[in-house]
Amino acid sequence: MSKTIKTTQHHMVMYNHLFWLVVSASAFIFPSIIPFCLLLFIVFPIEVNKVDIKAFRVLLPLFMAAVASGYERLNGTGDISKYIISFDYMNPELFFSLDHSVAYYYVYPIWYLLNAVVKSLGFSFEVVTFTCIYVAYYCLFKTLSSSFSERKNILIIMAFICLFFSFPIVFSSYRTVTCLSIIGLGLAKVINDNSRGWLLCIIGLGIHPIGLVPIAILILSKFIVPSKKLLLVSIFLGLVMKPILIHATAGLQAIPIIGGKISMYISGEWGSYRFHEAGEYLLFLQLLLFSLFLIFMVMSSNKFNINFNFQSPYLKFCFTYLCIVLLFMSFRTIFIRLQLSGIVFFIPLLMYALRQNLYSKKLLVILFLFVCIDIRTFMFFNYTSYQIGDGFPANILQPYIIELIGKNIS
Repeated sequence: MSKTIKTTQHHMVMYNHLFWLVVSASAFIFPSIIPFCLLLFIVFPIEVNKVDIKAFRVLLPLFMAAVASGYERLNGTGDISKYIISFDYMNPELFFSLDHSVAYYYVYPIWYLLNAVVKSLGFSFEVVTFTCIYVAYYCLFKTLSSSFSERKNILIIMAFICLFFSFPIVFSSYRTVTCLSIIGLGLAKVINDNSRGWLLCIIGLGIHPIGLVPIAILILSKFIVPSKKLLLVSIFLGLVMKPILIHATAGLQAIPIIGGKISMYISGEWGSYRFHEAGEYLLFLQLLLFSLFLIFMVMSSNKFNINFNFQSPYLKFCFTYLCIVLLFMSFRTIFIRLQLSGIVFFIPLLMYALRQNLYSKKLLVILFLFVCIDIRTFMFFNYTSYQIGDGFPANILQPYIIELIGKNIS
């Protein structure tokens, strides 16, 4: 009997391998089939095993990278327009020779190293975008699937992550997401006593220095005792922090280079919400809903209890990260980057909420997840400053990856 069961299990594994081999080959022609496979496993009672999770972990980032690298932002808007200008004017030889005239490159060494390698090989900038988006989502899903075992829940979170980011935003300003996703995976390994995680942290820091924040929070979390009172204090301070921080940093704003950044992020344009823009209300709504959702999960009673839940060093770190992020709720750009781009640090809280015994609680969490989806994904097509070029969505309906490879080879 046991032999028959083992044979059946072996056949199922072989079937899954064959299935994903066919899907992988088809994805190079029609990347759009990948999310449909994910939805199939979520909606229908299909058993999901480790082979499926590993396949999704590779194919979903492939799909997101294919869409992103074919995305074209018109009117010269978005950070990606600056990335492309920087790429076009970059001289790889100066970078590799460590010339002092390009000292700014070494503030973001991994980012500019990637640009230099791609350009020196004669490839187009789309390869940079493809690489960053693939790495970002792969690290997100790797952190997710290596930390938890509830496979249906993992698929739900994967679907949520793919819809949580507004495509026109993440695909045109992806450096922070890539940085924090790499560091998120690195810190997960560090907490699990894997010293190789520090290498990932160094790579992430080389893409954007905002990665210093979660690393500092990890150290701080060792001295923090999680409590509901601490969360409430963070919320209160977050509401009154702005005038205090503006006054405290006034003397630092005269420092060359650093002072300008402090001024811009704290009291300048990047520190204030832009409610004169129609899309800002949608962004603010997403920030508000996601914040309330996270606060609700931590404050809720039932099995989701702080004294029980945050004995885990990883969850304790995530709780501390949430408290620190809420301190910056009045500072637009910092809050967006740490909360939305830092979704990897909230995944453990989301997953733990999905592990509740009460079926009604699980349904409520799933409902909240999809309420937090960024509806700007579906509305920015109507805004002039966020117009999308010919590459999207045609790139998910044709063999764009093959075309991209062919374009760079030729």
